[in-house]
Amino acid sequence: MPSWKGKTRGGLLGYKIFVFIIKTFGVSSAYFLLKFVSAYYLPFAPKASWNSFLFFRKRLKYSVLKSWCYTYYNFVIFGKTIIDKVAIGSGLRSKY
Repeated sequence: MPSWKGKTRGGLLGYKIFVFIIKTFGVSSAYFLLKFVSAYYLPFAPKASWNSFLFFRKRLKYSVLKSWCYTYYNFVIFGKTIIDKVAIGSGLRSKY
């Protein structure tokens, strides 16, 4: 099984946009934008989407619809983790 190489697909511009939103509008606004970004990753990150989908479908025996919903939810939770890490690193620890 290949291991994660420590790289994400977001790129520098994506991180800068999220940092700007976090500092200007707050963490909840970044979470709101994340819902759209996560929806983008379902069709445009097929390898990650498919592997996550297969985990829910084959290992956990979820239905097709439930597997896709949990795949989306998986992207959202991963994104929230990154947003929280950036927000805390930017000095917004008191917001948590």
